[in-house]
Amino acid sequence: MLLLGLGVGVLGVLGVGLLGGAVGVGSAVGVDEQPTAAHRTTATYPSHGSFMVPIVQPSPKVLDVKRSQVVGSCNNCTSMELTMTESFLFLLGSARPGGNTEALARLAADGLAAEVKQKWVRLAELPLAPFHDLRHEGAGAYPEPTGNERELLDATLAATDLVIASPLYWYTVSTSVKLYLDYWTAWLRVPGVDFRERMRGKTLWAVTAHTADDPSQVDPLLGTLRLTAEYLGMRWGGELLAYGNRPDEALAGDGVRTAAQQLFAERA
Repeated sequence: MLLLGLGVGVLGVLGVGLLGGAVGVGSAVGVDEQPTAAHRTTATYPSHGSFMVPIVQPSPKVLDVKRSQVVGSCNNCTSMELTMTESFLFLLGSARPGGNTEALARLAADGLAAEVKQKWVRLAELPLAPFHDLRHEGAGAYPEPTGNERELLDATLAATDLVIASPLYWYTVSTSVKLYLDYWTAWLRVPGVDFRERMRGKTLWAVTAHTADDPSQVDPLLGTLRLTAEYLGMRWGGELLAYGNRPDEALAGDGVRTAAQQLFAERA
């Protein structure tokens, strides 16, 4: 049984226009850039069939990612180069701690090299106020973030890779993840933050446990995140999906542990 989350996967405030709810959204890729290769791992569950875990490598002209370096490029820019140590931000959006989605994310993180920094944030422990759209009020700018919002913004900007770990709630991301993404709209309009420029070239990943008999029902969640990445010029890293209803069930499926270990290993 799916838990009630937000119920819709609409990122209207970002101008993306993704239909959520139970509408089936196909796999999305960038309009201007197409992936050059895809690696897929199949995990099979008794009575639930199999699913494919795609790990997509982007076109080199979008982003050249090395293990200790991120280099961004822009057709209309004279030059833009940013070098920084790899840092993964894991954003846990489950309604309960220690669930299947978190277990999948931690298993995948075990495959990262020791020198790769990891930061884990449980969104429920950094609650945000309901989001208010101020784009059409006054100058349309948002105030300087404080408190939990400031902590989340700083963690987001400091990471090279963001991993959204959200169960499938009513065919989309959880309430806490959706609210976190809503605040990206505000950060785009906070003077001096330069959110769009600083997000460009980062990599977005998805980890989710679901209870769908048909894995295509996860497509709206993936579409929300892929289109968000595209909107900000981010790289789509890939996704890890597994069936899991009861505690620890997601880790029991055939091929799940291998798929988790390979998720981040396939990045350029």
